[in-house]
Amino acid sequence: MPDAVELANQADLFVQPGNGALGSLVTGAKGRVLGQSGEWVRVQFEGWVRASDLRPESGSATLGVSAAEVRADPARYVGKTLDWRMQLVSIQTADELRPEIPAGQPYLLMRGPLPEPGFVYVMLPRASVARFKALPPLAELTLRVTIRAASTRYLPTPVAELVAVVDSIGR
Repeated sequence: MPDAVELANQADLFVQPGNGALGSLVTGAKGRVLGQSGEWVRVQFEGWVRASDLRPESGSATLGVSAAEVRADPARYVGKTLDWRMQLVSIQTADELRPEIPAGQPYLLMRGPLPEPGFVYVMLPRASVARFKALPPLAELTLRVTIRAASTRYLPTPVAELVAVVDSIGR
């Protein structure tokens, strides 16, 4: 996929692949490719709107933030709540190699945020462990998380705390 693209046809713009239509873009709209997941391509489009048509974000979570952005600007994102689409790899228990997570705390090892190839540690309340153990291997989930660390001491892996499961797709 090239870095720069142009819409060949009018197309719907979605928050995530096939879910959460935001509106339509006209043929010829130019954008920058940010990533790809299967038949879906994450594209950034730039345009102008009147200032009077804007307001502060009203939702409780920010969409479209990559792990690379979190690592590049920790002061901006640590403490922020984000919605990230990720793939469940395993459920683990924190040890001394992950000092950003309290020892003994259960956490999810997740791939993503999709379509990124990296990983994220998501701290989990003990009461939620059984719910996640019941999921099929490599289940895709959109999780609402609060960023607790942009990376760990030893790896460039963000650490987040689970706020809610927004949706899930078993794979």
